[in-house]
Amino acid sequence: MNTAEYLLRRMIEVAEEQVNAAKKIDIKTLQDATERRQDLLFQLEIERESQDIHPTPILQELSSELQAIDERLMAILGTLSNAAYEAGISRRVTTYSNTGEIKRQ
Repeated sequence: MNTAEYLLRRMIEVAEEQVNAAKKIDIKTLQDATERRQDLLFQLEIERESQDIHPTPILQELSSELQAIDERLMAILGTLSNAAYEAGISRRVTTYSNTGEIKRQ
């Protein structure tokens, strides 16, 4: 297994963690997985720049699998965002005025 293949496989594992965390609305786990995935993506970019990586059938298959997981993740996050908006979570913000009074926006 070459480095690009290894990194793609790890990205798939972490993307699955993101999906599972999103389903559970586990924000901390989702953030941690997102950070790990960003690190893996950075490593993959470095690998791509430092070596001449040719698309192989296995890399194309892994890339397609990752894309499908990303689509599921985006659908889940979109649903959560819509639900939060409908519940008014994103509309109401508690802040303090310059006189120290609590105000809802």
